[in-house]
Amino acid sequence: MKKIFYFQWHITDHCNNRCKHCYIHKKDFDKHEVSEVNAVQIIEDMKHCCEELGVSPQVSITGGDPLRHSHVFKIIKGIKDIGGTVRVLGNPELITEETVKKLIDLKIKTYQVSIDGMEEMHDSIRSKGSFNRTTSAIRLMLDMGLSVSALTTVSSLNQFQIAQVMDYVYSFGIKRWSFSRHIPDNGSMGMDAASYFSFMKYIVKKHEPYTEMGISLPTKDPLMLTIQGNPVCGGDCVSGGCGLGSSMLTILPDNTIMGCRRHAGSILGDWKRKGDLINYFLFHPKMDSYRDITKIKKCGSCKLLNQCRGCRAAAYAATGDIYGVDPHCNL
Repeated sequence: MKKIFYFQWHITDHCNNRCKHCYIHKKDFDKHEVSEVNAVQIIEDMKHCCEELGVSPQVSITGGDPLRHSHVFKIIKGIKDIGGTVRVLGNPELITEETVKKLIDLKIKTYQVSIDGMEEMHDSIRSKGSFNRTTSAIRLMLDMGLSVSALTTVSSLNQFQIAQVMDYVYSFGIKRWSFSRHIPDNGSMGMDAASYFSFMKYIVKKHEPYTEMGISLPTKDPLMLTIQGNPVCGGDCVSGGCGLGSSMLTILPDNTIMGCRRHAGSILGDWKRKGDLINYFLFHPKMDSYRDITKIKKCGSCKLLNQCRGCRAAAYAATGDIYGVDPHCNL
């Protein structure tokens, strides 16, 4: 089986929510959308990039709300045609029977929704009525046989509701739930390292009944390894953790290429032609610096270096240094 290369592709900024933790600045809402012509060319370049690396493409289509792109289904089909796996990270508002049928026919891997708290909290973060719209969309997708996953963005606002959200999500029969930290352009999410470590331990404990049922523990955040991780290899083998520099690229609706969407300083340049993706990934000086993981402060001597490295976006936001300490690492 080939290894995976991960593309996070924001195909549009168009969105009818204004989430408090969104990376799209307010001035950019509804401003950019990848053209149909560029989308076809970018997909061909994804194929070229992955062939050169000897890997398979895994593409997360997102936005904005990706379903608001007029050619979203053509884009998904194009990725499937090059042998890619597609996940759609979207909103609930445009989920209808017709839409779900199209997504099923295209054999997407999963449709990911966001639930950032129980009703009052979630709606205060996203938009009024969003919680109920999301709940209805989950039920419809599951009833029609589409795989659904859920993600919760954690901050000091909602940290005490996360276990309740987890129970709520699993009550529908969803088999994949995870959480990630809110990473601002600068600063932290409002929790210190000790608090976040206690939060993760609490989630692991509350997840035990689901773990025993065969549902995987959410490990999207590399720092989950600080609770239960053991080193699996040494030397130069990077076997997991933060993918910055090792296994991913982000493409924005205006064709900007980034090492990571959450790392505000990781802009590499603009996509213009076939070959740009592989060239940015292999040869951009920033990517070289991201791969020099032994320079990461404190992580460089950690036994979990090759599996974790914390979140480089969080480190950069907190310190202004890509080699800075992840502000939420308790080690």
